[in-house]
Amino acid sequence: MNFKHALALLLERGHGNKKNNLAEVKKTAAALGLKNLAYKTVHVSGSNGKGTVCFLLAKNLKLNGFKTGLFTSPHLVDICERVQINGKKISKKDFALYLSKVLKKETVKLKFFELLTLLALLYFKDKNVDFAVIECGIGARKDSTNIIKPCLSIITSVSLEHTQILGRTLKQIAYEKAGVIKPKTPCITGVLPTSAQKEIKTIAQKNKAPLFTVKKEKTKLKENQNIVLKSAEILGLKKNTLNLNLPCRFEVLKRGGKCIIKDGAHNPEAIKELAKIYKNSPYYKKENTLIFACSADKDYKSMAKILNPLFKNIILTEASKNAVPAQELKKYFKNAEICPTPKAIDFKKLHGNILICGSFYLAGIKIDI
Repeated sequence: MNFKHALALLLERGHGNKKNNLAEVKKTAAALGLKNLAYKTVHVSGSNGKGTVCFLLAKNLKLNGFKTGLFTSPHLVDICERVQINGKKISKKDFALYLSKVLKKETVKLKFFELLTLLALLYFKDKNVDFAVIECGIGARKDSTNIIKPCLSIITSVSLEHTQILGRTLKQIAYEKAGVIKPKTPCITGVLPTSAQKEIKTIAQKNKAPLFTVKKEKTKLKENQNIVLKSAEILGLKKNTLNLNLPCRFEVLKRGGKCIIKDGAHNPEAIKELAKIYKNSPYYKKENTLIFACSADKDYKSMAKILNPLFKNIILTEASKNAVPAQELKKYFKNAEICPTPKAIDFKKLHGNILICGSFYLAGIKIDI
């Protein structure tokens, strides 16, 4: 199997919400020799911020001399970005090889993310990593990543998202996110809404899991930094770096005399935090241009309310197969123009600095000016 075939097969398996139960994923994991991993894992869930925490923690583990695997989602440009060791993504050749190894052992027909999870865990095993930082997909309790037994669990934040899957209240969503909590295993949380914090505290107590909550800060970014610092303390790391030059996390690029800010914020809570950072940055002007797209399962109406007052110029587009149609978005974004695909946008003609957000797939586009 080559990479092209591997990618096509994965896409055929689908991104749908209906997944196999964890028992079935565990059967294939056992067949692959993944029941008891030789390397330590850190399991990260949360509504927002988990990608940032995962990247920073993996950097710190590498800095401390540990060979460190990193499994994240979604990818920006290349699916191989999701599986990395010490900052280097898996090769296309290995990606195809390890997918074929998983397929040979699957006990039922697994879904897209389930296959990727097992591919990553097997790759890390064969490459003899010391640690692996594993980001949950959706939720945690039923997520395919929840077959691991971490030495540390992290819940970065809890907000209303994927309500058709996770539940319609913060308490219900917290219950799902708390699936990362394991018996007698320390757990760190960001500052959470009261109902979510109570639910997570109850679950931690039932599991006799030490629970640590970082202090409230002016920005969620600072809270995420504190989560990483607390993680480093618990894991006994001596060296720490909080270099925030991370892809699509308020990433600032300079192209053709313009500043282009790329951010993967894709729900109201993240957009609200992004707006706060953006308004207080040196790049903010009302005359700037917003480029926006998002997935159909997101609360784009609430995001529009936050973003509308900040921009005179807005471009709406569609960055993925499950994107909200730009014509639908136009009902909620004032005076916006429509560009059918990100590739069709002429960046040279846009006004002022440019903020790209709403979707990691959109934020990951290549920009030529």
